[in-house]
Amino acid sequence: MTDCIDISFEVLALEQEQWQVKLVTETQEDALSASVNLARSRSVRGIRVVKEIYDHSTGLSHGRTIYEQLKDKETKTNRVRMASSG
Repeated sequence: MTDCIDISFEVLALEQEQWQVKLVTETQEDALSASVNLARSRSVRGIRVVKEIYDHSTGLSHGRTIYEQLKDKETKTNRVRMASSG
């Protein structure tokens, strides 16, 4: 029996007030690593990593934000939110 569930990780960047998908990968480690590199860009105001689960048997997908970092323009600080595991 084949596995009917696919899991992927999307890395999104907030640029010019819009979230844009920058990378889709199969591993959480690659997604988090890419998000750190993207966050260094001056044009990126935020980073989000979303875990996507797609069930082939039902055709349904579900996304959950597992990491988010937003830059505050005025204070030049970062606000980071990580989802608890589970």
